[in-house]
Amino acid sequence: MFENRREIMQDVFLTYLPAQRFKTSRMTVQLIAPLQRETAAANALLPAVMRRGTVRYPDMESLSAALDTLYGANIDYTVRKKGERQCVGFAAGFIDDAFTPHGEKLLEPVTQRGRFLSEYVDSEKANLIDAIRGLKNDKRDWADIRLMQEMCAGEPYSVLRLGDEETASRLNNQTLYTHGQALL
Repeated sequence: MFENRREIMQDVFLTYLPAQRFKTSRMTVQLIAPLQRETAAANALLPAVMRRGTVRYPDMESLSAALDTLYGANIDYTVRKKGERQCVGFAAGFIDDAFTPHGEKLLEPVTQRGRFLSEYVDSEKANLIDAIRGLKNDKRDWADIRLMQEMCAGEPYSVLRLGDEETASRLNNQTLYTHGQALL
């Protein structure tokens, strides 16, 4: 196995690791953005909403059924913090192109009139807010988070990888779609 990496546009790189012995492929897409209080929650919410459905498979049930027909393909989203950067994206496992029926595109998110579906955004926003609130339940982790926030107050590193509840609660389907377009 060898690594092949090339810049496909300014500051956007494609890294391809070919392996002929497998019938499946793994694809990860990571968007790296500056860690900022104003955008962290939107960045964390964006991949969760996009994973809810695609244009062809507009809800989780039909998308899951379609992925099952592709020999158990799967897709999940990631939200990480690396230093003063927030990394959000997707990881997908699927059969190799040589084995896919009809070369279908499954990864384009479902939208309506230039915005995400409001029920998807509202549901995933509630999940995000619950996850942010849930950080306080693990006292050891919460102590580490608070220490970091106090030590790095005023610096991007003090921002949580999921953003904050206040900023997340202000997001809606239009603002999130606009944010996603700007991020891409």
